[in-house]
Amino acid sequence: MALNHTAVQLALRNRMLSLGALLPAGRAYENEAFTPRPGQSYLEEDFVPATSRMIGGPAAGGRMEHAGLYVLRWYALAESGIDDRPAIDALLALFTPGTTVPAGTETVRIPTDFAPNAGGFIPTADPGFAACKITIPWRVFSTNTVAA
Repeated sequence: MALNHTAVQLALRNRMLSLGALLPAGRAYENEAFTPRPGQSYLEEDFVPATSRMIGGPAAGGRMEHAGLYVLRWYALAESGIDDRPAIDALLALFTPGTTVPAGTETVRIPTDFAPNAGGFIPTADPGFAACKITIPWRVFSTNTVAA
């Protein structure tokens, strides 16, 4: 069975959106038009599809592991990013190691061997913003289907 990346991405996005008012009003989603507004913080989404490997055989019906990244960039107003740190901490708390998120017929798992993390706020090329990169690793286990 092929991994449904769209279902995984939407499940992670919906969990992130559960923060509601803590999130910036502007949100740049993958493959959707977005123009940042001067003076308004925004969030940018980048979904890195999985790499896959077989972790148990035989090939037909064996166990597969799919691992990818959900990367968010939080663009805060320059020199005020520290004000957004509690919201970023709340976001990370949604994805603690061991968390599971249903995604259609799949279950997305936040790994226990390395945790989601957020960097510091770094000034961007746009002088009005500083960005914080939030990286959320994920895994999905499935059964391997061998094409006939």
